[in-house]
Formats: sequence, C-alpha cells, structure tokens
Amino acid sequence: MKTLIVFASKYGATAECAKRIAALLPGETVLHRLGEGECPAPEEFDGVICGTSIYMGQPRKEMKRFLKTHAAALQKQPLGLFLCCIQDVNRSVAEQVDVSFPRALREHACVLGVLGGVVEFDRLRGLDRFMMNLISGDLRKKTGASAVNTLSGERIAKFAQTYLQGAQK
Repeated sequence: MKTLIVFASKYGATAECAKRIAALLPGETVLHRLGEGECPAPEEFDGVICGTSIYMGQPRKEMKRFLKTHAAALQKQPLGLFLCCIQDVNRSVAEQVDVSFPRALREHACVLGVLGGVVEFDRLRGLDRFMMNLISGDLRKKTGASAVNTLSGERIAKFAQTYLQGAQK
C-alpha cells in the first residue's frame, strides 16, 4: 500500500501527527508539507490522508487550495481527514470539521479525526498570541504551563487503524 499524507502546519503539531500516523501505516508512506515544494499527484497513490491545523476558526489556506484542486482525485480513493486544534469554546468539534473540509470529501472519507493540538504560548506572536489566549486561556490557567498539549496518541492510533480498515474495503 502506498499512502500520501499531505498536511498544512504552522507551528508543528500537525506535522507531528502526520509523522506519527505514517509510522503506523504499512507499506510506503510519503509525507508532504504544503508550501514546501511541489506536492506529488494524489492519483499516484493507493490512498491519501490530509491534515490541517486550525487558526482563528479556519483551516490553513494551502490545505483549502489543495482540497479544491484535487477533490475529484481524492473522491476516487481511500481518504482520511484530520484536524489538529485546541478546542474553540465557541464552536463544536463537528463545526470545525465542517468548516475545514468540503462536504463531498467528508462524506467520502473513511475516517475523520480531531487529534488534539499543541500551543506553546512563548512561541506565539501578535494576533496568534491574542487569539490563543482567548481560545485556550482556560487550559493555560488550569495547567499553569507555558504550553498546552492535547495531542492524543490513542486518537492518532485509532485514526490510523480506522483508515487502514477503510482502505482495505
């Protein structure tokens, strides 16, 4: 099985999830970070997994472009979709998934996952810092930490397993 994992990551949590998913898949896995060179054609793979981070309630623009450009090809093969985010208290997880991925792709995907997120407050600047303090300030206050990490190894493993089951059908 040859799988393409395409991801859009600003601070690295989505990249980390992509690497961890790749390590759980059999066969050849190609990781591609959008914005870093030309992406391999999805048609050249047996399946594709796409992941993006969420900022200010929206997925990364480069992921939106990729999904729009390759929507037809992605609907012809096994597809996994995942988000990395800290829960926005003003939105449900389902709403964040709906905003991030086109309906046709969500309905086609064999797995959809929200794998958690990481916020390292000391690395944030400007608007990112302001927005993250609004969104995850309660988590920061509760933990007293300079970073909040809600990535879940269990959710990552379950995502990879569900993808494999769907890809084998």
